[in-house]
Amino acid sequence: MYQENIKSINKRLFYFVLILTTTMAVGCASFQEIKINNVSNVTLKGINNNVVTFDITASIENPNPYRIKVKPLDLKVMLGDQTELGKVKPMDRLVIAKKSIKNYTISVPIEVSNILSLGSAFNMFSGKTPDLRITGKIRASTWLYGKTFEFNGYKLTK
Repeated sequence: MYQENIKSINKRLFYFVLILTTTMAVGCASFQEIKINNVSNVTLKGINNNVVTFDITASIENPNPYRIKVKPLDLKVMLGDQTELGKVKPMDRLVIAKKSIKNYTISVPIEVSNILSLGSAFNMFSGKTPDLRITGKIRASTWLYGKTFEFNGYKLTK
């Protein structure tokens, strides 16, 4: 009797794993990439010690039939292609509505590592627009599936 119970449990576990694997495989096949259509506004929110916080408004498109949670993993803010302004500090998850194209305002705290390049960033607020770019990785996930995307020099300013 004990062996029959073990066989029954093993059989149930097998079916559970099979259903879970199939669900994940179907989810993987239908996951479409999120698109940032444009960045319409970058404003200085505040400065505290060596942390500069910008509010960035971007039009984000989610073609998927489910909402997606986005979390930055390792992002750097660059001035041009070569000069690193700093690293993005941990941020809250951004939840993007399903099948939508909406504007989202994202608060981005940057821990400044290059004080000299900070002056160039402040030119943005005196009429001159620096070439701000974001580089690194973000993680997009749904209930059962997640995917990491790379940004390579995505331009934040026009």
